[in-house]
Amino acid sequence: MKLITGKRDHLNLLGYFLELIVASHCDDPKKTRNGKRPVNLLIRGGRMAVYLVFEGTNIHIMPANEDLRPHITVSASLNTFLDISLGKSVVKAFLLGKIRLRGNLIRLLFLLKWLKLDKEARTS
Repeated sequence: MKLITGKRDHLNLLGYFLELIVASHCDDPKKTRNGKRPVNLLIRGGRMAVYLVFEGTNIHIMPANEDLRPHITVSASLNTFLDISLGKSVVKAFLLGKIRLRGNLIRLLFLLKWLKLDKEARTS
């Protein structure tokens, strides 16, 4: 998968955080997605928001002010995203009400693995 960051100077802290996490997975062949339709994932952390668009073998990170219709919306605090990226359970966070999900949850199953840092990135 190839990470494409458009308008990088317009990204907020959440965007840079997600860029680091997604970049840690781009070389993993198990996480490729060859779907024909793009999946627009809107991630809201605190008062910040960022789009992750999975399109073929490319992943675009864009500011949330783009005119896209999200297929999936994930909302949580920045602390919750940090905990998940460091290996805590997404399911536990969802059951405790720390993370909110909207949209096509079937598509979300594929995308959950992109929210955790690669093991090598966690130890360095």
